[in-house]
Amino acid sequence: MTEQTLAWLQEEGRGTFFDYIGGRLTAVSDRRLEGEVTIEAHHLNHMGITHGGVYAAMLDHVMGYAAYHLKPKARVVTTNLSIHYVAPIRLAGRMKVSGEIVHATRQTITTKGSIYDEQGELLALATAAYRAKEG
Repeated sequence: MTEQTLAWLQEEGRGTFFDYIGGRLTAVSDRRLEGEVTIEAHHLNHMGITHGGVYAAMLDHVMGYAAYHLKPKARVVTTNLSIHYVAPIRLAGRMKVSGEIVHATRQTITTKGSIYDEQGELLALATAAYRAKEG
């Protein structure tokens, strides 16, 4: 079921901003998702490091899809996203992102996420809240 779920979530993301920036989902479990993106020139800011918006988009998508996976019949939207940027990642690095469910009620899902580079260095920590509305 995990491979089927991963394929379903990847298909759901086809043609979205996540897909446009090169994001890929790589693993799914009960309450956790993982993804990655290889950093290319168009991801960089004027200082030659990955733009903070790439961090935000990757975290929001992976944590949001963890929430969506929990409530697949609901419309899941972000209500709060808080990111602590810890370290930069440069061109040709691979950003590895995880999102995990922390708490869920009928309509609100709270998640936590992190970004690491290929060497295991922490790049960012995040929390997010999502509203899930069925119907």
